[in-house]
Amino acid sequence: MLSVWNMMFGSRSSRTEPLASCLICLDVMPPPMSNSTSREAQASDSWQLRCKHTYHVGCLFMLVQSKVNDRDVPVRCCVAACQSKIRPRHVAAVLPRSLYERYSALDRAKTIEARGMYCPYQSCSRILNKPNAAVARMTCGFCNMHICARCRVLWHEGMTCDEYKCIVNAGGIPELAQLEALSKAKGWKHCPKCHTLVESLGGCKFMTCKCGAHFCYGCGAAYITNIPNASNCHGQV
Repeated sequence: MLSVWNMMFGSRSSRTEPLASCLICLDVMPPPMSNSTSREAQASDSWQLRCKHTYHVGCLFMLVQSKVNDRDVPVRCCVAACQSKIRPRHVAAVLPRSLYERYSALDRAKTIEARGMYCPYQSCSRILNKPNAAVARMTCGFCNMHICARCRVLWHEGMTCDEYKCIVNAGGIPELAQLEALSKAKGWKHCPKCHTLVESLGGCKFMTCKCGAHFCYGCGAAYITNIPNASNCHGQV
């Protein structure tokens, strides 16, 4: 009876296990390569990740290459319920050396960036230790520029983070927004004729801009003449 069963259905030990399908191209794959194999991997070979999900070597190569080109690392398993990180060392045996080195360098840079932050001053751009969440203003230890640790930009004097972000999101130029905030905090005035920012170093409120215009530093109004009168402190109408 047992021999008839084996003839019809095969014994449990002799039955072939179903081949897995690649999680990207969905084609059937051969059994995964071994870590100890000495031959060069082919695109049609399969490779099992640490999370036990298996891919064609060619599909895995294209996945890693695409993510590295987009600087979107670490690469993760495509299974939605998994999303395990695929570190460079996990796929070193099946990636070309050039791609492996690019992925490794980018992965290291992203790891450092996650633990720190870059100085936003363009001529510096050094990596700094990220302060704790309670710190708003910090100073770069290399260029001594003041930085907003929350926005990761140069310190926006006289402007809250939300105000700064609103200006930038509305299409404003960050540097001009910061200058305007600084002028507001310092009480600087715009010349009513050429709109240049002017700072008073003391004395009376009568100002003469480099463009030749006269204006009141107190309210910003232009002087009509140099001689005020009882009805118009800014001169004759």
